[in-house]
Amino acid sequence: GEWKITTDKGEITCEHVVSATGNFARQTGRMVGLNIPVIPVEHQYIVTEPHDDIKARQAAGLPEMGVLRDSDGRWYMREEAGGLILGPYEAGAPACYVDGPSADSEYELFQEDLERLEPHIESAMHRVPAFGESGVKKVYNGAIAYTPDGNPIIGPAWDVPNFWLSEGHSFGITAAGGAGWQLAEWIVEGEPTIDMLGVDPRRYGSYATESYLKAKNEEAYENVFVIHYPDEERGAARPLRTAPCYDRLKDLGGVFGQKFGWERANWFAPEGTPQEDHWSFRRSNWFEHVGNEVRHTAAHAGLLDMSAFAKCRISGPGAEAFLDNLTANKLPKGIGRVSLSHALTERGGVHSEYTIQREAEDSFYIVSAGAGQ
Repeated sequence: GEWKITTDKGEITCEHVVSATGNFARQTGRMVGLNIPVIPVEHQYIVTEPHDDIKARQAAGLPEMGVLRDSDGRWYMREEAGGLILGPYEAGAPACYVDGPSADSEYELFQEDLERLEPHIESAMHRVPAFGESGVKKVYNGAIAYTPDGNPIIGPAWDVPNFWLSEGHSFGITAAGGAGWQLAEWIVEGEPTIDMLGVDPRRYGSYATESYLKAKNEEAYENVFVIHYPDEERGAARPLRTAPCYDRLKDLGGVFGQKFGWERANWFAPEGTPQEDHWSFRRSNWFEHVGNEVRHTAAHAGLLDMSAFAKCRISGPGAEAFLDNLTANKLPKGIGRVSLSHALTERGGVHSEYTIQREAEDSFYIVSAGAGQ
């Protein structure tokens, strides 16, 4: 197939289209029926007047000072035209362009919010006295594209053949080289050479509504300069998708995580134990209780809520041949039998994992991860 792109400079016919449109990602997506999960968030930074010490360094031919990051203060600072730039990631920064910017708003700036900046200015003056000695030249407040998890959207669009995305780059050109490299391999070779699951556009589904994106993108921005722990779960826009037994599991002490929009009980807090996660780089507060759950299940039995899993049925003449060609393991032979199998990439890597049950001679019930929905 091919695409015909109509522009103000004429038509372009091509086999593949790559969408790299920054804050305009949602408008671009609507042109082809996609809900691209990118909504910008307001980002402010301060540029100071030149400082005598920095100008003296420049006059002496000394190299530009390195970028300074203060994670406790949630800001970065670097040289700029003889002065300094302070870029904070402040709490309460709102999403903007929720419906997309206007056509002429490429470099549009918003009204600065000094109240949001105040704690970061105080922190910067304490850490770098020269910042407090410099006058403020300009405060900028512009839009920066964000996604719910802060990672860019790189890879094939869902349900739109030969349409590729490179959107939501909240850290500017940082990922540009790698994104272009892997996207080119994906287009030309059929798959990238490194695991791109963390940025794959298909990691989101129809649950990523406008209100969800607004809440999660604001949360992602606010959490740039915080300590990130293994397996952390953030609370914005939750609970979203819940199973019929959600309230029962919660009453039993369930502490939930979220996968593909679904609330899933990660562990159960016994009576008297806080029903919440306390994250750590060592053993978090769930460790002991999960161990008890495992031992109980091994010795007795366990009941699993599988609402969040993807499920489908393949049936009819040719069902067995179809699945046998799709998966790498042998299909279950007997009716009622179950096997675990994988679909492979062209290079022999693992693409997907399935639990397959044979229901009848020509019918199979397949269960996979929630993202398979």
